[in-house]
Amino acid sequence: MVSTVIAGIVAVALAFAALTTLGATTAHAVAGTTPTTVAGSNPWE
Repeated sequence: MVSTVIAGIVAVALAFAALTTLGATTAHAVAGTTPTTVAGSNPWE
C-alpha cells in the first residue's frame, strides 16, 4: 500500500519534471525563431 503511494508520487513528480522541461525547451525554441532587429536583439524580450 505504502509503496503504491510512493510510486504514484514519483510518477507525478517525473511527469511534472518532464512537462516543465518540455515547456522550457519549447519556449526556448520559439524564442530562437522570433524575428530579430538589425542590431541583432530580440524584440520579443
